[in-house]
Amino acid sequence: MIRLIFILCMLLSFGSVYAQKTQTKKVLLDTYFNHEVDKKTGKVQHYTWDDTSKWGGYSQFGELFEKHGGTLAMLNEAPTSDLLNGSSVYIIVDPDHVKDNPSPNYMNKESAEAIAKWVKNGGSLLVLTNDRDNCDLQHINILMDKFGLHFNNTTILQLDIPTKENPENVYPLQGTLEGTDKMYMRGTSSIECSKEARRIVWTKDNDVVIAEANYGNGLVIAVADPWIYNEYIYHTLLPDNYDNASAAERIVEQLLEGRNSQCHELQIQQKNGKNIYGIVSNPTYQSQNQNTSKKQHGVAVISHGFNGTHHFGKDYFKTLNDLGYAVYTFDFPCGSVNSKSDNNTMNMSVSDEKEALKEIVSYFKKQKDIDNKKIVLIGESQGGLVSALAASELKKQVSNLILIYPALCIPDNWNARYPKVEDIPEVSEIWGVKLGKKFMMDIRPMKPFETIGKYKGRVLIVHGTDDKVVPLDYSKRAVETYNDATLKIIDKAGHGFKPEERILSNKYVKEFLSK
Repeated sequence: MIRLIFILCMLLSFGSVYAQKTQTKKVLLDTYFNHEVDKKTGKVQHYTWDDTSKWGGYSQFGELFEKHGGTLAMLNEAPTSDLLNGSSVYIIVDPDHVKDNPSPNYMNKESAEAIAKWVKNGGSLLVLTNDRDNCDLQHINILMDKFGLHFNNTTILQLDIPTKENPENVYPLQGTLEGTDKMYMRGTSSIECSKEARRIVWTKDNDVVIAEANYGNGLVIAVADPWIYNEYIYHTLLPDNYDNASAAERIVEQLLEGRNSQCHELQIQQKNGKNIYGIVSNPTYQSQNQNTSKKQHGVAVISHGFNGTHHFGKDYFKTLNDLGYAVYTFDFPCGSVNSKSDNNTMNMSVSDEKEALKEIVSYFKKQKDIDNKKIVLIGESQGGLVSALAASELKKQVSNLILIYPALCIPDNWNARYPKVEDIPEVSEIWGVKLGKKFMMDIRPMKPFETIGKYKGRVLIVHGTDDKVVPLDYSKRAVETYNDATLKIIDKAGHGFKPEERILSNKYVKEFLSK
């Protein structure tokens, strides 16, 4: 059965992880829990590395792992600690029920414990299921419940298939996968998240279809559908303007990278008593257990865009850690429906985000291991506007300012939508996110170009030529406004960079901070 989802990734919020090409790592694909046998050939079919067919083959998915340094293998028996040992990634797809296999191999307590132990020791687990009529959801949850993830016994997103002739026959979803504007699934189950699990992609009815969780030193990603067959990756069947290949590649990179051992959670308390949730990634030398008792380092504070989360900042971990910077990426309070600080977007405002960012800078200035002469602000989209405004007030406290397609157009856009104060409703909505009147009233008097130039330090701006959300002219004007600014333009890039564009953007960031 064909499974397609359309995901219109929120153009102003991107949060998945960029991983550099890794050393060779073993990627183990299960053919035990999914063991559908072709009656004619006697071979296992569907979701195997050597299946090159359009319908259900995983050969192109395997090629993505190989591209990033993985070596492919398959496991045709129940997993044990010994069998999993030496593998970096383990993948279970569409576990059988009796419709698929008269004698299905169900997940059981022993296998679940072996897998969980392996994940806890640093393995990356990917589990892709299906809707309730095409998959065993009951037994796979013996495993998933250990991670705070649970596949619901349901079928959602029952749609006709979009085609090249009818590309908009889709179901819009919310959430983020870095480097993607649109991707597909259809006819899925849904995922319940508890404990520290995090939803990544979900429907307008809040049904989660992709989620992740850290477990010990390992990483678990759950997907409510087999999703990434051969015909979906390179659009043999689908319209050309979708990013299934980019979405799959993001998952591959994250699985191969695994949980970053240099990271830890850090909550910073605001003056109002509320906490800002974030993650710190320490400089590379700290992860190598060097003596750092007297060593200071800089810190880069990453501000996400509209409805984004701290996940966006993970793209900078390796680049900045290698330069000797700690990286703090966080969730703005009220800045996203998925914020772990406060997800009430009705209370969102640019000024509140600016004050939160200033409090974060104040916190790091007091830390003994932070070099106060190396405090960098990096902001994406709305986070770019916020970072620019904060820098104009912090001035010399900020050593460098980096703006990624900064949304300096926000006041203009909303004031054009609501020319008069009496036009502003109590509730506005954009991309499925509700905003209160507070947001509109806050930005109404803002004139960014009369303010941002008060920051006299070095500025780097990175922007794409094909940005349909924030016109490039805003960044060109900003360069003229600042005292010492450089604009790097990425040809054909939109609002939200694809993996190859992100690599180039990070290269510009590295060059800028290395001077």
